[in-house]
Amino acid sequence: MAIVHTPAKIHWAFFTALEQDIEVAARYVEPQPKNYGTFSIEMCRVLFAASSECEVVLKGTTALFGVNSERFNIEQLREEITKHVPDLVQEEVSIPRYGLTLDPWSNWKAPTPGPPDWWTSYNRVKHQRGDFYEQGNLQNALNATAALMVATVYFYHAELSAAAGTAADFRDVTEKLVPESRVFRLNDKRYRALLALM
Repeated sequence: MAIVHTPAKIHWAFFTALEQDIEVAARYVEPQPKNYGTFSIEMCRVLFAASSECEVVLKGTTALFGVNSERFNIEQLREEITKHVPDLVQEEVSIPRYGLTLDPWSNWKAPTPGPPDWWTSYNRVKHQRGDFYEQGNLQNALNATAALMVATVYFYHAELSAAAGTAADFRDVTEKLVPESRVFRLNDKRYRALLALM
């Protein structure tokens, strides 16, 4: 009997693994504004992993547009991303179970754009942990993971569009991303059907 192999969407697998970590953490620290400042090694780990993967995915997206961004910093990435996929910065992510709406790319659409707050915290905790350890907190972990979701969906949208030679329907993209997200959600217009969320 033959086995058919469809290559895994590895960036989506990274996102869903981090989303599962957030889901487990939510059993101990309720995702709500009163707890945003809660910091821990686990929150640092999620912040590090989501931020690092987000950078990888953004560079992969620019590569789909013929841009070699391997040595780009976050500001150079912003310039290319906003040029080629300007809608990315407009995407908000909700966590319906907790009534939260996250705007992880808000700094990129500000009148004077700068690095996302979660990105700045990621670098501070990474390079000056003794001084900034408390920035490895729930708020930054949630926003970095939400940013990763947005970047990942846009990466696969750009990839599918390039393969088709025309702009793909986002609903075709989200339909192919399995398993479905259980915690985070984009705007409903990005989906064919409502998902059962945690």
